[in-house]
Amino acid sequence: MPIEGVLNARVPVKLWTDLNGVESEALDQLKNVANLPFVFKHVAVMADCHSGKGATIGSVIATTKEDIEKQLGGIECRKDLGIIDELPGAYKPIEEVMLNQADLVETVEELKQCLCIKG
Repeated sequence: MPIEGVLNARVPVKLWTDLNGVESEALDQLKNVANLPFVFKHVAVMADCHSGKGATIGSVIATTKEDIEKQLGGIECRKDLGIIDELPGAYKPIEEVMLNQADLVETVEELKQCLCIKG
């Protein structure tokens, strides 16, 4: 049973964890997401949540098909008819990610993605 956190947002944030154990940065991110106009019903937060790059890791939102289609702007990624998989901008370009961590790792081999299969 979720504990409903009161974060003063447009939709409720339902936590499956103790509110006191969630980082303040993650709480700020959750509040921001809960105020987005296309979030439907509530934001769900799992016990392992933590702040991420712009959005909280371990959180999930629901939205309507119409809102997602509006956000996609006509660009879709589908695995089944009627199921929209992910927003095209959901991931950063790998080149940008690698450049940002260049001082942390040594590139030994570079691979190029040629196919993405999910499901």
